[in-house]
Amino acid sequence: INGEIFVKLNNKDRKNCNNVSNHAYRDRNPQWISDTELLFVSDRDGHNEIYKAVSNDTLVGLDRSLKISITKLTKSNEDVYNVLVSPDHKKLVYRVGRANLMLADIKAGVISNSKSYSSGWAEAEDVSWSPDGKYIAYSQEDLNFDSEIFIQSVENPNNKFNISMHPRSDIAPVWSPDGKKLAFASNRSGNRGGIDYDIWMVWLKKEDWERSKIDRENGDYYAEKEADKDKKKDKDKKKDKKKVKVAIDKERIFDRLTRITRLPDDEYKGMFGPDSKYVYYSATDPSTNNRHFFKVKLDGSSPKAIKETSKVGRVADIDGKFYFTSSGRLKELNPNGDKITSLAHLAKYKEDFVAMNQQVYQEGTRVLTMGFYDPNFHGYDWKSLIKKYRPLALKASTEQDYSFVFNLLLGQLNASHMGYRAKTSERTNNDNIGLLGVEVKNISKGVQVEYVLKNSVANKSKVNLKVGDIITAVNNKPISKNTNFYSLLKNSKGEEILLTKSNAKDVIVRTQQMAGKDSIYVPGESFDSHGECQFGANIDAEPDTNAQRAGHFSINSSGVVASVRWDFNDGSSIVESMEAYHQFPHDGYFNVCAFVTDTAGCEIETCMPINIGEGEGSSNCFADFYFEQDSTYDFTFVNTSQGEYSNLELWIDGPNGGQHYSNLDTVSHVFTAPGYWNVCMNVWNDQTGCQSNNCMTVAVEDTASNAVTCYADYSYSLDLETNTVTFNNNLRTTFYTDIF
Repeated sequence: INGEIFVKLNNKDRKNCNNVSNHAYRDRNPQWISDTELLFVSDRDGHNEIYKAVSNDTLVGLDRSLKISITKLTKSNEDVYNVLVSPDHKKLVYRVGRANLMLADIKAGVISNSKSYSSGWAEAEDVSWSPDGKYIAYSQEDLNFDSEIFIQSVENPNNKFNISMHPRSDIAPVWSPDGKKLAFASNRSGNRGGIDYDIWMVWLKKEDWERSKIDRENGDYYAEKEADKDKKKDKDKKKDKKKVKVAIDKERIFDRLTRITRLPDDEYKGMFGPDSKYVYYSATDPSTNNRHFFKVKLDGSSPKAIKETSKVGRVADIDGKFYFTSSGRLKELNPNGDKITSLAHLAKYKEDFVAMNQQVYQEGTRVLTMGFYDPNFHGYDWKSLIKKYRPLALKASTEQDYSFVFNLLLGQLNASHMGYRAKTSERTNNDNIGLLGVEVKNISKGVQVEYVLKNSVANKSKVNLKVGDIITAVNNKPISKNTNFYSLLKNSKGEEILLTKSNAKDVIVRTQQMAGKDSIYVPGESFDSHGECQFGANIDAEPDTNAQRAGHFSINSSGVVASVRWDFNDGSSIVESMEAYHQFPHDGYFNVCAFVTDTAGCEIETCMPINIGEGEGSSNCFADFYFEQDSTYDFTFVNTSQGEYSNLELWIDGPNGGQHYSNLDTVSHVFTAPGYWNVCMNVWNDQTGCQSNNCMTVAVEDTASNAVTCYADYSYSLDLETNTVTFNNNLRTTFYTDIF
């Protein structure tokens, strides 16, 4: 959790966790080597190495101990990654640098006999030990970036063979507990043009593959005699029941592949049940659009959704049970009855922001040094650049400032598809500042208004603040040259305040929650549908704690509201009422919109994204952005998307085709010609399956060039009593002759 290793007793009634790593740098990849010893990877000494945590209190385990010793076990010249201990806890594999897979012995908490096991230009990914520890399976890319599945002998590393043999990607191999099968994910036969993944399986022994479905159900033709069975049972009692010996027929093993799943979306995390007769996997449930666990027989028949497994994240198979995360919670799936148990946890840790920034800077530059495609870094002195920008980055006081400096460093390399984005928004205290919709500057006798936002409270007819007006006091508190004007508006959101002007006139203003922007759409703000409306409106939402996915919705307006039409954008009908109660059909983000009409007949539209589900940390996501026009052709686009998305892409149309920007929160774009151009924001998460798209039209108008531009648009209003729809022409153009 947040770069710390926690140990918790495997008990649903015990939620306290013990921080066993306790360091500001990044600790990850925990691996048990005994009941009292834990390995993990940490970069606390400058780069990743393997460490061991042991309780010095022999009477208390790592889940409670306050006396924990940390020992470094490796000393590598490059970063260490992906430690994986063998089933008998006697060996381990780990990666050094970009693609050097190491094999070593582990005994009495000491790593020895470490040697190179597999090396190349591409790393061995998704490494998996066979049940008997004699083989290792992994996926690895070739020079065509095609990922294949390999099996390699531990005793003889030269014995390595390809079991997938296909030009598309094959990933994530997993052994069956009986050692007779290997499952993996492949997009060789996927839908959507062959880009989604299905679960496949290979039979390791030819004779197992040759048996038909009926053979497996009915057993062998010549059944064993009862006496032979009894003798075999007696022998088995003397042996360890879990002992498995893996045997593989290598010759044309890739001919023995079978496809298990065929759903229209990605299926991941294929894992065998303890009896090796079922495969469990993660897939999207079309009824909820969330990722769930499913189980299916090896021939693909009898698929079954596992209840209470919504929003499956990371998964681990431990001692015949599956442990997975769901919206930040830890859960256990017991294949014996497919029972789900929530394992509550309570983790506490301290954050040293200065040290954390140091760690991020060191890790980011190390990874780029190791993996940048040009070893000469486009002719730049990369080490000097790292040294130059380090003090600037470490002086940043906010995540956005830190991100800005780090991106300046990356920009020096002049390479595409590079960027650093802060993981979360800034941590701010809500002072409930009431907004007026003005920009001011301090002068000797108060503040002078420099800008008044159209349709804001300052622009109301009864207030009518103008550029040049001087405000000398707020609620009778005088304003000096050094007064922070907004500090006088603290805790005034939605309240009436008294503004005193230099001409001795007092103005009463009711502040609003959001000031809005002329050409910016931000969720919850209003914009005109039909013209120059002289009021604003926002949506207030209150969840119903007594009902699932339901809430009360109302309008907070600066004008006198005559009617409201509600569109919940979930497939339900439009509702006309001043207030609305609504229950959503399923979890997800919904863009709730209200069309608000005042007594003068002017209508505005206001929208707000509502997250229905498990709140922060859920797998829902919602794409959104706004833009600012810096000059005629220069625009800045700002990401305001919400939810647990991992990928971000902004598409901008133009006269010579579209241009896209990946994983950037702020994009500066220069249009090359006037016109009305579509701009779309796409966000998604490959693991959780969430995806969202939002588009808007940007007007680039150059009146000086006499260019002719046009954009067809319309709005409409409903009369639900007469079932009448009135359409309004909102065509925007510098010249047109026809309207259809």
